[in-house]
Amino acid sequence: MKNVLFRVGRLMLSGILIGMGPAIAYTASPEQTIDHETHMRYTVRPGDTLWDISQKFYNSPAGWPDIWSLNPHITNPHRLTPGDTVYIIRETRQEIVPETPLPVPVKPEPVMASPPARKPKIFRYPGIDRAGFVRTEPAPSDGKVALMQNDPNVKKDMLGQGDTIYVKSSTEIPLPVGNRYVIYRLLEPVKNPQTGQSAGYPHYIAGLASILETKGDMSLARIDKSFRTIMVDDLLMPYSPKPDEIPVIDAIAGISGRILCPEEPNSMFATGEIVFIDKGLNDGIQFGQCYALYEEDDINQTRLSYDYGEILILGAEATTATALITRTDRTIEKSAEFRTPTSAMMLRTDLR
Repeated sequence: MKNVLFRVGRLMLSGILIGMGPAIAYTASPEQTIDHETHMRYTVRPGDTLWDISQKFYNSPAGWPDIWSLNPHITNPHRLTPGDTVYIIRETRQEIVPETPLPVPVKPEPVMASPPARKPKIFRYPGIDRAGFVRTEPAPSDGKVALMQNDPNVKKDMLGQGDTIYVKSSTEIPLPVGNRYVIYRLLEPVKNPQTGQSAGYPHYIAGLASILETKGDMSLARIDKSFRTIMVDDLLMPYSPKPDEIPVIDAIAGISGRILCPEEPNSMFATGEIVFIDKGLNDGIQFGQCYALYEEDDINQTRLSYDYGEILILGAEATTATALITRTDRTIEKSAEFRTPTSAMMLRTDLR
């Protein structure tokens, strides 16, 4: 880190910005808390990777997981987009500022008022529409992507946002004009790493499309949003809007389970990654619940269990659920375990 700070002055002329100032202010009575953020950020150039950036600022490529943890908007460290911002340093400190209390009018008799209702904590996740899911059986499809408009030879088999495509209905019933559909890809079944049994089929969300015209079982559609590359033979299902502001609710007591796999085919994953877990609606898992990532170790013949991260539930099926890793202090290289959060960060499990 000393090497980073030593080079800040020279890097100001090559796309590095350093800032410090109030980020968010919350007013309370009789004092006010202000968050100050100090950060250094770097603008991605063509060919950059997190390894290169780590070498540039930390003098070692091994620091890339630390940079990744500061940038939850980066979903894949192997692919960086030129022009994107990467934070190298990002620290927040709080300052409590006394506030002059307002004069309280004298009343003949005090009036007992009910305490204000506690406002739920809100987590905002604009990318929720791109989150896939795992089901024991494939979801029924309303149709599939057939080909590009005016391209009978299907010369372009990978489509993107703004393209106009033909889609074919799964039945003889035409797809209604104006209806919006999720474009998804069905992947091979994922296995539970603990039992070795199939946990279900991952449904990989590629984008959203709206029907413009229809004739028989063929329809003309426009790709409204492209989350990943859209391909011929990708499937369609009806679109249901999801809220991007998620009220965080209490987790179910006594829950423990395992991450089946990350949504993207990565060997390691961290903050900002979408994962699938082996618990679902049948276990009480619900949208908005928050669970702790934890690990157990034997230290000096003592079995210890400690929390190192958090996941937020984005959606639940009968036996599986989709979650977002909102915090982790490490890069996860294998299937991880989760549980109901505890008041203690570390517990002795050999005493239970």
